[in-house]
Amino acid sequence: MSWLSHPRRIVTLVWLGCFALAGCELIGDRPTSPDQSNIDSQTLIHVAKAAEESGNFSTAVDVLRKGIAAHPSEVRLQIELGQALYLTGDTEEAIKTFHRAIELAPGQPDAHILLGRLYLARHKASEALVEFQAALANDPRQLKALNGKGIALDLLNRGREAQESYRAALALAPDDRATRSNLGLSLALSGRFDEAIKMLSDVVAEPGATARMRQNLSLALGLKGNLPEANRIARMDLDEAAAKSNLQYFDAVRGLAAPGAAGSPPAQTANQK
Repeated sequence: MSWLSHPRRIVTLVWLGCFALAGCELIGDRPTSPDQSNIDSQTLIHVAKAAEESGNFSTAVDVLRKGIAAHPSEVRLQIELGQALYLTGDTEEAIKTFHRAIELAPGQPDAHILLGRLYLARHKASEALVEFQAALANDPRQLKALNGKGIALDLLNRGREAQESYRAALALAPDDRATRSNLGLSLALSGRFDEAIKMLSDVVAEPGATARMRQNLSLALGLKGNLPEANRIARMDLDEAAAKSNLQYFDAVRGLAAPGAAGSPPAQTANQK
């Protein structure tokens, strides 16, 4: 087994931090307490999203469930309920809800994409891949599905296919930083360090670069063996102990440190994009 197989396996955690289930935009900003049977679904979504913005996730779930009772065939309500359930930590019920949305509208990509992201968060890359492919079967220009498919493929050690998916996403949105960062990390995990570092350095130099993107660059630098620069980048977002742990990890996977020095995989940043 090559040393590259170790970071690809352990770096699963790096990928899993990249995704948070995306919500819809608020329609307005005036929360109310409606009688759901007499109010249209868009207004109910407005109320639920306002509750989520205030951190009242259980209230959002309650509003959406009552809305579904009044509008049982409304797919958007099911999708919003799935997201609200995820925010409360009820992952199993969120999965069931997304499946119900898919049963109501098999050709609608949002439920597949959100379910795929949820499977990624559950370390179920194969199941996630199925959902992203289903979304793309209905609309091959879905940027989020192409990105999600790439991540699932990388987690399944199918780096070449993952990179094809990222490049297809970049053909749709050449300047998308998240896609470029994902592709850069995938290249690093495939041993194409110089190409990865160039791409990730360009991403990090742009306004709006996130901690996750900087840590992807640190990972690529560390895997290549440029530990001083990897440490410098890591310490932009990590404390000294976490940055030191990363260096030990990079040393160990490259065979430069004593056995057992690796400890934990690269540290995660607290705030994800």
